[in-house]
Amino acid sequence: MIKRWGVFFVFFLVILTSGVSEGSWRNRKAPDFSLAGLSGQRVSLSGMRGHVVFVDFWASWCPPCKKEFPELKKLTEEFKGTEFVTLAVSEDKVRSNVKSFTAEFPDLPANLIVLLDRRSEAIKKYSVGAMPTSFIIDAKGVIRYIHYGYRESDPDTWRSEIRTLIK
Repeated sequence: MIKRWGVFFVFFLVILTSGVSEGSWRNRKAPDFSLAGLSGQRVSLSGMRGHVVFVDFWASWCPPCKKEFPELKKLTEEFKGTEFVTLAVSEDKVRSNVKSFTAEFPDLPANLIVLLDRRSEAIKKYSVGAMPTSFIIDAKGVIRYIHYGYRESDPDTWRSEIRTLIK
């Protein structure tokens, strides 16, 4: 009986804590980071000020990320020509894994920037515990929306949230 209560308590604590952490991120200034892109250029989040930024933490080995990435490409293409950019932050340690993965998606739009976080610097700053995890940041650098995992309904939700911030 005590064992069951212990399991229930831990389960309750995990749910309670995850809700608190999401709430504590929303409407906060997004932590800055600077990472190398696939072509070697350094990109910083602070350099994106004035844009709505979709920061997506993903990995090439992650099954939901494989479903999500084509949707990120479509989403980013849809908002081409606006003040919108996607920073696709890969946690892969091996650069060639990222290159192989992204090669499956030719003609990535210029406003979809793939970044390498091989030392998990940005991942730690955002306390990312699962892949994929996404943050939608407004033009002033404030986190407005957070998404954990990937569901087929997510792209419609992202579009709605982005449109709200671009207006």
